[in-house]
Amino acid sequence: MGQVLRRFGNTPASWSRRRLAATWLEAAASVLWSHLLIVLTVVWIFAPRDGANPVIAYWGMVIAFVDLSQALIGVLLDRRYDTRIWRSVLWLPLYPLIYWVLLSAAAVRGTLPGALRRPSGPVTWHIPRTRQETGTN
Repeated sequence: MGQVLRRFGNTPASWSRRRLAATWLEAAASVLWSHLLIVLTVVWIFAPRDGANPVIAYWGMVIAFVDLSQALIGVLLDRRYDTRIWRSVLWLPLYPLIYWVLLSAAAVRGTLPGALRRPSGPVTWHIPRTRQETGTN
């Protein structure tokens, strides 16, 4: 993502790429949000009075309420098929937090190297291939 944002950095200002400007701006805002979440959370952990609190007062509670409501409805619907599903209720509040932190960390890890240094050559994706048996002789 970092290489794509760097390569097409002039997209919002280019008339020929004007239709891609919204997509580029959304990707840039997502990357910025991920970086800010990680940085402000680290600042908040080490200096709680100086940093921004990552738990947003009103909208954070709305999102948490909707998340827990959806999860509890899912547990209620599945309890007939899995009687031990109530054990997972303790993990419900932590799932979105862990999900957002892992996704943000992956975005920061993936975009920083691509945005800060030029690739040495063409960027390709190397996928190891294994020979599959066809089953016919």
